[in-house]
Amino acid sequence: MLVETKFDGERIQCHMQDKSVMFFSRNSNDYTNLYGGKLGSWIKSNVSGRAVVLDGEVIVWDNELERAAPFGSNKTVAM
Repeated sequence: MLVETKFDGERIQCHMQDKSVMFFSRNSNDYTNLYGGKLGSWIKSNVSGRAVVLDGEVIVWDNELERAAPFGSNKTVAM
């Protein structure tokens, strides 16, 4: 049996091609301007491969409480 924790984040696809990184919502809205700055450079540094598509959930981590921040925090923190 496999159980995956469901965080209250935002479903995002990340597309990287030759170190160009773009972020999209499940409705294909371009979120590169919102998440591209910090997440884009982290992905370039930590994901190997020339062309990749990452599909997952973006959450905000609260270092003080050591847990995921409340739902809806993503865009506020990203801005």
